Amino acid sequence: MSVYNPYVAGIADAPCIKPDNVTGTQELVDYEDLMAIALMQNPELDTVGTLFNSSSAAGQLGAAQIAAAGKAMGVTVEQAAVFGLADVGIALEGLINRGADAFVLTVDILTSQATSQIAAIGADNEIPVYHPVATYLYSGATVAAGSIATYGPGLNAGRLLVGILDGNLDTASTSISAVDNMVIAINVDRSKRSGVEVSEDLLTRADFIVRDGSLEIMPKGMTNMQFMGEMAMNALLYPELAADTDAVSPEMLAMLTQMAFPDPAAAHSDFL
Repeated sequence: MSVYNPYVAGIADAPCIKPDNVTGTQELVDYEDLMAIALMQNPELDTVGTLFNSSSAAGQLGAAQIAAAGKAMGVTVEQAAVFGLADVGIALEGLINRGADAFVLTVDILTSQATSQIAAIGADNEIPVYHPVATYLYSGATVAAGSIATYGPGLNAGRLLVGILDGNLDTASTSISAVDNMVIAINVDRSKRSGVEVSEDLLTRADFIVRDGSLEIMPKGMTNMQFMGEMAMNALLYPELAADTDAVSPEMLAMLTQMAFPDPAAAHSDFL
């Protein structure tokens, strides 16, 4: 299986402390880094708003970690729990009324589905949106900073399953793997439409920038093709997420997917 936090979900106690029939992969999310990036963009940031799915363990954990990071940095964090997509608009208006100068999102299915709605409300109120998964650059986030592995953990979970079915992997002795990386992706075009100017300090740290309808890839020696491939998978699965940008065409995204993962069999063997 692939989850954001198997320990909060009660699936395991630690990567190697788990039931013998359990293994899988985890995508690590660093909300403290995301909050630091929000402060880099606006050193005068006073209050951020976050909303989360009240029934999601990942969302609850993310909200708690955002609150803890805000407390450590002297930033007030206003929270709103939502039960469904119909609650998002009302929750955001409440956060705005409580003084939110930025929206810092958690990782859970509901708020990820609502990213474009959150971005629209943010744009109407000149409020930037920060998402902890970098590939949400095309889903509405002004700044998407965090893991590039939205596709990777699922792929790794598939490799584990194939290894089990082939008899090459023992779940009892196989720890839960983790994907941990930090990528900063900025949509300058969306920022301008929202009336928010991205700071030069933040732009110099960016790995990927959408500007004037084009995607700029910074030469920082990162796994650019993997990022592009994962973004391609997101676009193919959720075409509505990239509907407001033509920086990368569907044809280009499909080609980049093949470039990012040219030899699935070799990658499968290497992972196991």
